[in-house]
Amino acid sequence: MRAREEERGAIVLFLMITFLIIGTVAVLLPIGYASVLRARTATAADAAAIAAGVEIRRQLVETLARLQPPHVYSEELVAAAAGAYALRNGAVLTDISVHDDREARVRVHSTDTRMGGVPPDVRARSRVDLARLRVRLIDLE
Repeated sequence: MRAREEERGAIVLFLMITFLIIGTVAVLLPIGYASVLRARTATAADAAAIAAGVEIRRQLVETLARLQPPHVYSEELVAAAAGAYALRNGAVLTDISVHDDREARVRVHSTDTRMGGVPPDVRARSRVDLARLRVRLIDLE
């Protein structure tokens, strides 16, 4: 009789620990996935900002080769390049602006809605270095 009571107590303890582990995993899994999703969206924002900067640089070089003013560029082509790179990285370009004819600012949000909720919104900037004709990422907000 005493052995059965000990066995019952062990089963109850085992079930309590099992439910505790399952509950912990159920809480931590969405938090971890949200962190991964934010990092992926940040990568998409970086890629979109760099693509925009590369397109601005391409257009600047082209206009300088034609001896035109360097501030003449197509914002539609810049937005198309940034949008394509954002999409390749699992995000959608929601906003783009060009400042000082050589700095691109982009905003993207994730297309991943598997976990429900609002997808992260991330911004990034890139700048064309006219002296070296390089594009560099400025910051990530």
